Amino acid sequence: MSRFIVANRRAGLRSDDDRARARRAADAFYDKNLRDRVDVVGDVAPKDPTGRRIVWFEVTERMFLDRLELPKAVLLEPSIAHVPAVDPTLRGEHRVDATARDDFGSGFTLRVRVVGADDAAAPVAGARVVVTFDDLDDPGGENGPVRQARTTDDNGVAMFTYGLPLLARSVLVLPAEGFYNARRVLRPVVRGDRAAVTIPLAPLPHGPLGWWHRGVGVDRLVRDRGDGIRVGVVDTGLGPNPALAHARSVGAFLHGRHESQLGAGVDVEGHGT
Repeated sequence: MSRFIVANRRAGLRSDDDRARARRAADAFYDKNLRDRVDVVGDVAPKDPTGRRIVWFEVTERMFLDRLELPKAVLLEPSIAHVPAVDPTLRGEHRVDATARDDFGSGFTLRVRVVGADDAAAPVAGARVVVTFDDLDDPGGENGPVRQARTTDDNGVAMFTYGLPLLARSVLVLPAEGFYNARRVLRPVVRGDRAAVTIPLAPLPHGPLGWWHRGVGVDRLVRDRGDGIRVGVVDTGLGPNPALAHARSVGAFLHGRHESQLGAGVDVEGHGT
């Protein structure tokens, strides 16, 4: 079986009319050419007529796809699972909200141990650990991500219990102090019924100046440097991070319009400031 994705194009389309036409073209292409000939794995179809519809599907015979006439507004491409070759350290990862559900199932356990990178024998206590799961009943992610959060104990350990249809996909560690955040993408080897993973944390630099100061040419500490200066940051949204409690959102600027209503500046791309 080969897996593919079909979706409507949005890049380069600046007006809502153009986006709506692209969406209608993708819907018509799917209904005419694919609906009755493929096995659908997932279908994310936003109610917004300008939104991107994404359909994951599998076929046993892919040759007929090469013979289809593809409209310019429609994307059809293989679905490729990308797995990072290294475990990145994320500075500022903010998606730490746990899913509001009482039952994550049973049968699987995941033991996460958090240690300092400079001393693997030194546990990091009090770190918030968030595990994100794949939901096999919701392969397209239409119901949103599933997350479970715990805090490491004095031994640097956080335990998670879950069951099918959930599979642990990644671990995010947010230490209380002294270390950078870290994120680990889980390989199938740690998806068993009793799995364990150790995550080392890179220490924050000591002293009044960090790499971010030297990166912009600051080589000495001046206590009142920056007083009275207001800074504006343009990004995909303002994530709910306690380090940004003093920041004030001025809204969103979309398609040449300013949206200032409550919640307009909330991150919607899974990135955040």
